[in-house]
Amino acid sequence: MMKKFLILLLLCLLPVMAFAEVILVAENDRMELHYDTVESQIILKDKLTQEEWRSTPDDIAQDKRATGVNKINRQSDLIVQYHNTSYVTNQVNSYTGAIKKGDFTWELIENGVAIRYYFPKQGFVIPVQYVLEEDCLAASIISEGIEEEVWEDPDTDPEKKQSVMNVALLPFMGAAGSDDEGYLIIPDGSGALIHFNNGRTGAAIYQQDVYGRDDALTIRKAATTTYDVNMPLFGIVRNGRALMAVVENGDYQAQLNAMVNGQLTGYSNAYFAAQYIHMEANTIMPGSEHSTDVMLPTNTFRDMGNFTVRYYPLAAENATYADVAAAYRAQLGLKESIADAATQQLEMVASIPSIDTFLGVPYKSVRVLTSYEQAAQTLRDFAAEGLNDLTLRYTGWSKQSVRGKMVTGLDLDNRLGGKKAFDGLRQAVKETGAEMVLAVDLIDIYEDGNGYWSLFAATDSVNSTAKQVPEFLQSTGYQDPEGKPWYLLSPDKVPEAARKLAENLSGQVDGVSLSMLGNTVYSSFGKTGISRTSAGMYWQQALETLSGKIQTLSAKTASAYAFPYIEQVDATPCASSRFDVTDMEIPFYQMVTHGAMVLYTEPANEDGNVRKALLRAIEYGMYPSWRVIAGDTALLSGTDYASWHAASLDAWREEIKNTAAWMAPLGVYAGMQMTGHEQVTATLSVTTYANGDMVLVNYGSEDAEHLGVTVPALGYAIKEVSE
Repeated sequence: MMKKFLILLLLCLLPVMAFAEVILVAENDRMELHYDTVESQIILKDKLTQEEWRSTPDDIAQDKRATGVNKINRQSDLIVQYHNTSYVTNQVNSYTGAIKKGDFTWELIENGVAIRYYFPKQGFVIPVQYVLEEDCLAASIISEGIEEEVWEDPDTDPEKKQSVMNVALLPFMGAAGSDDEGYLIIPDGSGALIHFNNGRTGAAIYQQDVYGRDDALTIRKAATTTYDVNMPLFGIVRNGRALMAVVENGDYQAQLNAMVNGQLTGYSNAYFAAQYIHMEANTIMPGSEHSTDVMLPTNTFRDMGNFTVRYYPLAAENATYADVAAAYRAQLGLKESIADAATQQLEMVASIPSIDTFLGVPYKSVRVLTSYEQAAQTLRDFAAEGLNDLTLRYTGWSKQSVRGKMVTGLDLDNRLGGKKAFDGLRQAVKETGAEMVLAVDLIDIYEDGNGYWSLFAATDSVNSTAKQVPEFLQSTGYQDPEGKPWYLLSPDKVPEAARKLAENLSGQVDGVSLSMLGNTVYSSFGKTGISRTSAGMYWQQALETLSGKIQTLSAKTASAYAFPYIEQVDATPCASSRFDVTDMEIPFYQMVTHGAMVLYTEPANEDGNVRKALLRAIEYGMYPSWRVIAGDTALLSGTDYASWHAASLDAWREEIKNTAAWMAPLGVYAGMQMTGHEQVTATLSVTTYANGDMVLVNYGSEDAEHLGVTVPALGYAIKEVSE
């Protein structure tokens, strides 16, 4: 009788034991970390707000949208993409591949838990760790600990020799269900929001590489018109509470994914994946009738160390994207440091390459668009009319023109006026109170010479040949069959190029503007290979060298890795890529950086609606940039730069002066942090600064009233905190 009772009791307890056994693995004053030892899931509890952020939604039984493998993915802390010896790719999640059959082990570690997921069918092991820190949860894939089983003859059974390509970490951490309100924050360009339940179920999911695509990969068929993920983070604002996720280590090889309720599951979620191998198309026997494309894997790069994403629960009530921006700004250590800033930027083009003819014979030439003397006179003319706080971004200023040999020093061009005229330009900069930064490209090899030859110095593409970058037609966006491709400098050679430039320009010029180094990171494939992580380290070495020697260092469309080294951002993104899954653009980039560095727009005079471009600059706390030439725009005809038809300085001189006067009242906010932003209506926005003042911008054709302030049509107004 007693035996039967014990058996009955055990049978009653089994379901309870099978469901979950949640234990507290770490705790501090702010948070608790719990681990489900049966389902291998985690729960991060914010003791301050009582909010729980779960790696798996707790109501998945109510999700009727997920089908097939997506139903299981919701229960998985890892989603793994892999390939076999035949280069066939496949996918497995941690629940199906390991947890369901109990093929995992766990152990408590200091302030957290370590887990090893065994995938017996696939033949690999992936270890992870979750560690509770003072203000966040650090989730890590132990990259160097990934094991792949090796068989004596894997080719006899290719299904049993698998290589890990891509691992998604905590794909449903903080996921929002159909009853939740809020949005995902995506650092795409200036920033974008994906509202929960936005109904965009037919759109493609958001999937972009952090810091942009690896340009050492397969040649693009067409030019891209999208912006990059320029910061390694995303945010979740759910029912007034916010969670910020930041890739702390492994950001150069991270991929950001985001999707909305109805696309794959009944949840809106975002996550990062670590990319160890890319599968890329390679052309076999190109140019022949037997030419074909085959998919081949790149090098396996696991030199990033642990792939670590930190999750920060924010304390703010009724949190917004402004709170997430402030949290990331604080983490970066950015502070108000710009007391005064030039109110406008002139991007003056000195010279461009061209193909001219003599007696019918074509030859390489250079067309002078803005000489040193013309640039100097331009600054003096504007100063004489009261506009003396300009930044001159001078491109094509050396013998190499816009696209020539690598610039390694002050290689002045006699066709532009030579040293004497350049000294006159420097004097004009000093006399007028302007600033001058010389545009330099330390990545692209357009012509061999100056110590850099494509045969020896170029980065390797997937097929181990020197990587070529094609020219694209402005009219169609597709490759120009007659265009001349160029090469990318191998990442390990970039620090030396930066050292040469810094030493040669130190004391000669006040500022340098980097055209590519601040926004482009690529690998080098081939026998040895250089990962994006290693390239990022070389980039940081180069930036540190330049910032130590150059008074003002700026970068075009700078990504987060460049922020510690620069004082100015050129061509700051003021829009997002506008993917179908996103709902609206926000000045997230600007809210992170404003006041810590000067932000200039993309050329306003190249926008189809200049007035609205200037209004966007005001809304986003930026100063306008103008691409102009002092010479005749007819000189552009027949060159690759014919599209710069709107670059005549004479045509824009009055507009530049009027814009300076119009935006002058905004100068007081140059060194302030942006603390808030709201899209009040489709045509009215409000930007708030650290002192409480608000800048209201009206894109509408009629005056608008808001907060007791009249905002003129196609204009702006300021509401001071004292009002």
